[in-house]
Amino acid sequence: MNCPYCYRVGNVLGNVSTEKAYYYIDFLKFIGCTNINITGGEPLLHPAWREIIKYCFQKKLYVALTTNGLALDLDDDTLQFVHHVALPLDGGNAHTNSMTRSKKQFYKVLQLIDQYKKGCYKFHLKINTVITKYNFSELEQILNIVDDSRLEWKLFVLHKKGYFYHFPEENTIPDAVSLSPLEHILKNEHKCTINYNGNGHTINNYEYIYQDNPVVLNFDGNLYR
Repeated sequence: MNCPYCYRVGNVLGNVSTEKAYYYIDFLKFIGCTNINITGGEPLLHPAWREIIKYCFQKKLYVALTTNGLALDLDDDTLQFVHHVALPLDGGNAHTNSMTRSKKQFYKVLQLIDQYKKGCYKFHLKINTVITKYNFSELEQILNIVDDSRLEWKLFVLHKKGYFYHFPEENTIPDAVSLSPLEHILKNEHKCTINYNGNGHTINNYEYIYQDNPVVLNFDGNLYR
């Protein structure tokens, strides 16, 4: 979707082969990896994404799947091997969401959230929101969409990094400023779990803590932090 704040190196240059994916998964397991996040670019565009997820599960890894949701079917049998699914939602309405993603993606995520609320799924559903000037005034609207006891809402401060990053600087929100509406939101009653990725800040006893020693495995086998 050419998301303007994407930092994945080489994410438009190709797919890892299934054989190499297995090799890299074995290597990560060998060096002590316990959790793996299948992401991209868009992981569901990979022709063997189902086999790769199953292999991770067989290796006894905690498996997360981060997808834009456009090609996602919550009833896909492969999701029985996934511990949690993460979907992006960057606006309280389709227009705001289209500033960084698309109107189509907004409606698809709404449909998936509604389906998840009505269903009985074993995997955990997490909604990711990157805080920008586009959606800064709509965080309560997004909360209204995701406010369910079975959902987690994770908010990110936007960090400039990576070759593919092309987000307009004038529409970023400083870390300290982004805290203000969140403090207000957290004072009100809500059902979902709220996590905040903002340089280790704690808001009303809510804190997002990075897992130890996270690394990114690129499609060509390069590891970087």
